[in-house]
Amino acid sequence: MPSTSLSVCRATVFCASIDFCTLLANWLSEHYRDLRVERYVGSLNDPYENLITPDISVSTHGSAGTAVDIPQLTAVIMSQSMRSSPGSVQNLGRLRKLPDGRRPSYTFLVCEDIPKHIEYHEHRQKLLDGRVKSIQIDRTRIVV
Repeated sequence: MPSTSLSVCRATVFCASIDFCTLLANWLSEHYRDLRVERYVGSLNDPYENLITPDISVSTHGSAGTAVDIPQLTAVIMSQSMRSSPGSVQNLGRLRKLPDGRRPSYTFLVCEDIPKHIEYHEHRQKLLDGRVKSIQIDRTRIVV
């Protein structure tokens, strides 16, 4: 029987730079006032709680990509394009099977106007094949 209580949802967004982490965390805080959004950058001595307790944490791969277990993490969003096989698998590895049966989501953003982004995207698809239940590609007209 499904639980009648609200499930906790938690997301982590990975960014390429500390400056972008700060900018994105501020933007998300302004636009999602009902959610707790925090930046976590270890080299800036941000509290570890900024990574594991907010609704949305914004971090770098170096600060949160390895050896971190975020309770009830439901989504990882990669805004950073990276070719690193270990890095991609480690970021995917932040997600765990959820006790209530929800399926976690691993999303990566790709700019199809940058050849290296396409190359990394193709590499990541091959790398993740067999490691995830399904891969879905959505193309949007969103330009950042």
